[in-house]
Amino acid sequence: MNLIDSNLTIFDVIGGERWCESALHHVFGPNLNLQSLSFVSFDLVSLNHWAWSPSSKQHKISSSVYAYLNHGVPQVDPWHGWRVIWKLYLAPRTKHFIWTLLHGRLSTSNFLSYLHLGPDIPCRLCGLSSETIDHLFCYCPKAKQVWAYLSLKLNTFIHFPLGFGSGLWVTEGGFSTHIISVISATAWMIWKSRCDVIFRNTHFNVPTVVCRAIAHVQEFTVCRESLFGQMLILNNIPKSDNFILFTYSCVQQASEVCSTGFFITNTNYVVKLAGCFSFPVSESSLENLSATTAALQSALDHGFYIKHIFVQTPSIASSIFTPEPVITWRFRSQLEDIRFLLNVHDSPRFHCIPRLWMSPAVHLASLGLNFSTLNLFLFGRDLPRWLMKAFTEDGFLF
Repeated sequence: MNLIDSNLTIFDVIGGERWCESALHHVFGPNLNLQSLSFVSFDLVSLNHWAWSPSSKQHKISSSVYAYLNHGVPQVDPWHGWRVIWKLYLAPRTKHFIWTLLHGRLSTSNFLSYLHLGPDIPCRLCGLSSETIDHLFCYCPKAKQVWAYLSLKLNTFIHFPLGFGSGLWVTEGGFSTHIISVISATAWMIWKSRCDVIFRNTHFNVPTVVCRAIAHVQEFTVCRESLFGQMLILNNIPKSDNFILFTYSCVQQASEVCSTGFFITNTNYVVKLAGCFSFPVSESSLENLSATTAALQSALDHGFYIKHIFVQTPSIASSIFTPEPVITWRFRSQLEDIRFLLNVHDSPRFHCIPRLWMSPAVHLASLGLNFSTLNLFLFGRDLPRWLMKAFTEDGFLF
């Protein structure tokens, strides 16, 4: 390159709407290949802007491109139906299916023919028309039977006046979240049944499609309302912290009896040990500490070293680590015992959670009213059926 004047601008190497070859040769020398530049034209009227703005040397071109696309021109009127879809009571695979369908990228025979990946075969369910998204999920006689049967089941008139692929049934159909979830699940079951007809030579069964869709939504609706224990561990406890203790205590004022329940689980939600007992309430005992002490000692006896302890009140941890001498001087022996056990367990962390999130421990405490001595249930054995159900509803296994 020749020496460039510091005041050189892009307009100095442009002649009209083309590159100025003489100016380019002057700046870059005679070896510049102008063949690739001869097809370039310039718009001198529109507003100029940076495609890639200057950045530091550490930034790559790809990061600059993404930054420009994300922060450059804002999207105009984004469809809010996407937010509705990702909140439906559906399996992730079903949500992704609806997302693909509403983007018009479902692998129907019409779409594959458009991509030159096969012939445009008529609908496999009726054979009357080209298999498009709107035909398969809206206008096909089999699909009409499905929606009529579903309307009867839900006592709601389900129709798609502007077609299924427009997605207006998500935002402007006036349906509740539950109904939208069932419609989405039904579309997924129609697609699965259509694939079974093609690849497995099965028969399309309208009641089966509808019943499976309703059951699918029901299953994921119930899952959102339960599995508190499993979700609590999944979202807060790393896999390396293997054993977790849940403990709960309650006092029956009429009989002045304190009942305690606890159970130990690993990070795979498998219950290893459960226990319960009751004892008289007196001024010389602190029921919450007694429950935690018994649980830690039982865990230690069976070789389980606790990493996390879930309790129902924050006062338990504070009474152990920052006791109030005026109140806790009577419980000195209990405090010394539990501190010793905590040291043996390598100082597990205390967490305060609502009563609803530890319902198995609450049920164990109610069972403990019948036992004046410590009763242990190893790996879930010997537990009553109603208590086993409380564990499974929270997502725990045996």
